[in-house]
Amino acid sequence: MKRIGLVAGLLLCAFGSAAFASRMWEWVLNFDPGFEFKHVPVSTGSPLSKGVTILLVDGLRLDASRAMPTLDVLRTRGADIEAQVGTPSFSRPGRATVAVGALPAIHGVTTNRQKRAIQLDNILRRVGAVGGTCRVAGSKIWSSLFGRDIERCGVYREGEGKEGPGAFVRQVGEVRASQEAGVAFVLEKPSTLRIADIISTDFAAHEYGGTSAEYHAEVQRADALLAQLVRGLDLAKETLVVTADHGHRDEGGHGGEEANVLAIPTVMVGAGIRPGVVAKASQADIAPTVAALLGASLPTASSGRPLESILALDESRSASLASAAAEQRAGFERAVGERLGMIVHPGERTDWASRILAHREADKKRRLPFFILLAVLISALALAAVHVSRARGSALVVGSAALIACLLGPFGASIPAMSFSSINYDEMLIPFFIRILTLAAIACLSAALIAVGAGHVFRRSPAPDSPFDRAGSMGLMLSGALLVVTAGWWWEFDLLSPLTLPGPDRLVQAFSLTLATLSASVTTLVLLAGLWLIETARRSREAAQRIDAP
Repeated sequence: MKRIGLVAGLLLCAFGSAAFASRMWEWVLNFDPGFEFKHVPVSTGSPLSKGVTILLVDGLRLDASRAMPTLDVLRTRGADIEAQVGTPSFSRPGRATVAVGALPAIHGVTTNRQKRAIQLDNILRRVGAVGGTCRVAGSKIWSSLFGRDIERCGVYREGEGKEGPGAFVRQVGEVRASQEAGVAFVLEKPSTLRIADIISTDFAAHEYGGTSAEYHAEVQRADALLAQLVRGLDLAKETLVVTADHGHRDEGGHGGEEANVLAIPTVMVGAGIRPGVVAKASQADIAPTVAALLGASLPTASSGRPLESILALDESRSASLASAAAEQRAGFERAVGERLGMIVHPGERTDWASRILAHREADKKRRLPFFILLAVLISALALAAVHVSRARGSALVVGSAALIACLLGPFGASIPAMSFSSINYDEMLIPFFIRILTLAAIACLSAALIAVGAGHVFRRSPAPDSPFDRAGSMGLMLSGALLVVTAGWWWEFDLLSPLTLPGPDRLVQAFSLTLATLSASVTTLVLLAGLWLIETARRSREAAQRIDAP
């Protein structure tokens, strides 16, 4: 009967962690904070530009962009902006931010696996509202996110290519041809807003890395295509915006919070742009700045701001834009406050991110008693089961020490970096977490077996415990500890909240902890099943020998 507590505790850890992992997976993929912003048209003043063209170079690092001759010339003629992207730093969230003018915490797009369209206001909708036209060519992400808005204002041409290991070699010819056709497509007819993608750079970075010769060669091809685009524009009347959705690690990969992933170039040149300006901004500032250039009202859901420092504004236009930005910001802050259950007083100025942080901190305080109760309950049940099993304490101490030594040694070094960027491809997502499961299983199995062996080594007299008791106690102690840490992550980072999303690295850490708990508990249960079968076979042999004895 004393073994029932060990098995029950391990089953509780296994089912609890599996349920939490499933909830987390669905939460991240379907995350939607549910912000709603009522649009009130506010004039930003007369247009500064006849039309805006956005060229998005997928995966273009800031440092790599400094080696693009055409782009460097445009920098001197216009505004050179170092921009920071939001997180998670994937292609779909990046394009959503460019069009909506809001970071993922607002628009809710977290990964490339999400498929829902965005209902929030965006620059394509604003162009359509003022009777403008648009032409969009490139990744199907655009039509997936903003299909209806594109239909209302113009036309869309889907690009070629699907990322994956070996995709660059297999598809680069078709992808390059599609990019050239896309640029020609957006230039084919006059339009208020043009958007074109270059994605071969991203393919090369994924395949070879962000510092590879192959990537830099593709960046130069992008620069040549940019030169072709510039020749098709009249920058005395039109404006060109060159930007990226995210950067890349040296090894290739994005989605996390690495500096080379978050820093991207944004160059604006042409009508309405002051030449020779150097600035820093957020990726979310692009949409409201484009709206100001076109004389459209600011996207209601925009958390970014028009970059007044780079715009060629006289006093009258500057005043109009400042007034429009203030009114849009007030409405935005009010909507965020209402969604978070906070009272926002008229004229109150508080950054939206501070409101979300305050909401998270308030939630932490409310959830603290539940976390303490959960941690105490898990710890008490695990320790009670270990105590009832009467496992040898010295064996458990040796097993725990061996586990710590493994984690601090070469075994710990084999644990992958806890970042979305280290996953690199969607196809690597499942193998990444399988690796976590495998490492946790090896660590747990090693600790349990060492505890079993230590019990025999240090035994001076017949022990009241058995290998089953030692292995089960060791596994339950590890699983329980991991479950408590997972609960701590849930409390600290507001996991599963419908309103807030922690950083991507925290998400990977939390999911890995949950899977490690699942792996440790299941591995221990399998080991216990094996030990029970061995014990049963041994007892059967002993019983048979007693019967056969004269």
